[in-house]
Amino acid sequence: MPAIGQPLPFGPACCVIDGMGSIGKTQTALEYCYLYASEYDGIFWLRSETDVELSASYAAIAVELRLRSSHTPSGNSQGSAASGDGVNVNIETARDWLETADKKWLLVFDNVQDINSVQRYIPRCTKGRGAMIITTQKLNIQGFTEIFQRVGLESLSSDDSITLLFKYLERESRGPEETTKAFEIIGIVGGLRLAIATIGGCILMSNSTIDEFLNHIQPSDKIWDRTESTHVKGYDKGTLGSVFELALSELPANSRKLINILGFLNPDSVPEAMFLGTHDDPSLEFLGNAEELATMIQDLNLRQLVKRESTGQLSLHRSLQLSILNLLSNNYMLRLQVFNQALSLIRKQLPPPSATQGFRADLFAKYKTYVPQIVSLYMHSLWLQPPITHSLDFAKVMIDVGTYMWRTGQFKECEKMLTTAEDILEKEGLP
Repeated sequence: MPAIGQPLPFGPACCVIDGMGSIGKTQTALEYCYLYASEYDGIFWLRSETDVELSASYAAIAVELRLRSSHTPSGNSQGSAASGDGVNVNIETARDWLETADKKWLLVFDNVQDINSVQRYIPRCTKGRGAMIITTQKLNIQGFTEIFQRVGLESLSSDDSITLLFKYLERESRGPEETTKAFEIIGIVGGLRLAIATIGGCILMSNSTIDEFLNHIQPSDKIWDRTESTHVKGYDKGTLGSVFELALSELPANSRKLINILGFLNPDSVPEAMFLGTHDDPSLEFLGNAEELATMIQDLNLRQLVKRESTGQLSLHRSLQLSILNLLSNNYMLRLQVFNQALSLIRKQLPPPSATQGFRADLFAKYKTYVPQIVSLYMHSLWLQPPITHSLDFAKVMIDVGTYMWRTGQFKECEKMLTTAEDILEKEGLP
């Protein structure tokens, strides 16, 4: 792999892969893990966009390795790691193992937003058997390990971009004229891997030609660039946005509804199971048929908009997610409806704890799976203008999630959830 051409040394060593969104940072880290898997006894992938995701990912190391803890749970945490309790205990246990085990390991901190949030999870000292990879859009991360390497990713070359485009089209070029048109498309999108994948999926699924797509993308690119200030924080309305807007506009109606909901959820992993079954919200009737849902997911997958893992998890790129949210920001009532649809789906999966029994062991696994969804839903309801007005139903979910976080020792996150619920209740005039 050109970006990291050889296995990282042990020391510990750290390699930061940085670059703009959609440039291929996560894919580069995945390729490294695939190519050099035999160099390590263990590779641990840590979702690092939020504190909740990072703490859960790191704590899972202790659970996966079935490590026995010498740490005492703080607060009122009780129960075993297997039940999902004692997240902080599992974090300390995992870090102890990384610092003392005579094993070769690799930690991958994916999509780091704030390097300070990662510091807690970096082993303080090791036997020289560990290495770390950090993927981030931040360009100012300095060396904090004995061996430090930075890899700045750039767009693909024109030739590599053409090769990738025809790979997604599942064929070779039909001649010099088509190749010339393909080069024009690449010139517009600037060699961005994600844009090329989306274009390939769009052309393939619509049975259109490269020339027809070029005619679509040229005017939409000009229209997009004339648009005034962006609605979504951190979102660049460039040619990538034009590609996404065109791809989304060509979706069947129900596929578009589904991907709108996904736009509010955790982009790394959404359980497909949450869409199955009957739903109380009449606007979710389009999800009621399992075969039709499978067709929607397959359609989104073939268009390179959504990935479906063998474990039944759905994911989409953050740049696409921001494009979806940006388009929804133009219609508040539609955005509110999609928000409530996502809330209804999550609420169905999170039964409230029993008033007498509290959190049963079987509830911990459910909450561990769906807490990242409610955190994402909350975050994306705030930074669009105007922000969504939260309901009492949302406050109830936040109280339940806050209770779960308190029981698992995530006191900082617990405070955020319960404070949010309190603010909603105060606005409603309730104690």
